[in-house]
Amino acid sequence: MPEVVVAYTHLFPGLELDLPGDRFDLVFADGSEAAATLTETGGDPAILVDAYRTQAGTEIAETLWPVRRSANDERRVKLGKALRSTS
Repeated sequence: MPEVVVAYTHLFPGLELDLPGDRFDLVFADGSEAAATLTETGGDPAILVDAYRTQAGTEIAETLWPVRRSANDERRVKLGKALRSTS
C-alpha cells in the first residue's frame, strides 16, 4: 500500500497532506503507522484513520478527519477538526 509520511507524531487540524489514492498507510515521525482510507462524511471528503499506538504507547482511537481539497492540486488536502469514534 502507498505510504504518506507525516513529519509529526500525530495528525492535527490544519495539517496538509498529499494523498496517493483512496487507501494508504500513514507513517508518523516516531515510526508508528496507521492504515487510512479516503471516504466521505455528510457528502464531504474525509480520511478514516484506523486505531493505532504511538511508539510512546499512546492509544489513538479510530478517527475520521474531514478534509478540504486544494484548489490547485486534487491530491493535496487540509485536515479539519477530528471526529473520534465513541465505540
